[in-house]
Amino acid sequence: SVSEVDVDTTAAAPLAGDIPPAFTAVDVDGETVSLADYEGEPVWLLFAATWCTSCRSEAPDVQAAYEATGIPVLTVYLGEDTPAITSYADMAGLTFTHIPDPNNEIAAAYGVMGIPAHIFIGADGVVRETAVGSLSPGRIDQILSALVG
Repeated sequence: SVSEVDVDTTAAAPLAGDIPPAFTAVDVDGETVSLADYEGEPVWLLFAATWCTSCRSEAPDVQAAYEATGIPVLTVYLGEDTPAITSYADMAGLTFTHIPDPNNEIAAAYGVMGIPAHIFIGADGVVRETAVGSLSPGRIDQILSALVG
């Protein structure tokens, strides 16, 4: 399922074959994170929120896939700040990268209209697949296998 979000944007969401918009942000640990830092490796960019039921439901599957594959997961939290995200991530046992997007600037650049929103980027920096809504563990495995294959 999908949770609709109200992001003030005129940007179109990137599609397979597109170069995703560049961004630099500070994660919940105070580290600067840039999409460019991951050049040469695949990346799973995930837009979510701590209040999103579907996001919360699929979080253990995202964590399991991250642990199994080592593919970097960059989760951008719409309209949320570090304390809320850190509390949620700690409670849920999530160890991938968490990026606050309190003003929805990153979400706006990506044309996010519903969450969870998944953007799978190949090692060449090109979007390979996108999906909006919860993904099953089988679908996650399928997409990640194709991403590194």
